[in-house]
Amino acid sequence: PDDKSNTEDAVLDTIEQNDNKNANEFKPSSPSSLGPTKKVVRNVTFAISSIWNFVIMFLGVGFSLGLVLNLLGYAYIIGDTGVEIDTISNMRAKQQFRSAEIQLMKGDGTNKNDNTY
Repeated sequence: PDDKSNTEDAVLDTIEQNDNKNANEFKPSSPSSLGPTKKVVRNVTFAISSIWNFVIMFLGVGFSLGLVLNLLGYAYIIGDTGVEIDTISNMRAKQQFRSAEIQLMKGDGTNKNDNTY
């Protein structure tokens, strides 16, 4: 019985020593102990991460608002003049008008039902 408990104690002591050793190895270093290159890399990485988080959050809010607008019967166009929000039926009518206007400007506005040659 004593040999077994001594062996268990030895194993537990070894595990405890390894845990203490590993804890010291992975302890984050303080900013003052980092070299100048590591400080720059850490700061650049933090800046990129912060910008990326902001962009993803902004896009998520934008897409969510667009979905809510569509569910409420509104449409939006992001163009040269900014964001235009109107009902879906009005947006469709405006888009059809723009398409017809572009066709007339190109000269493709011939009447397809006209059978005169």
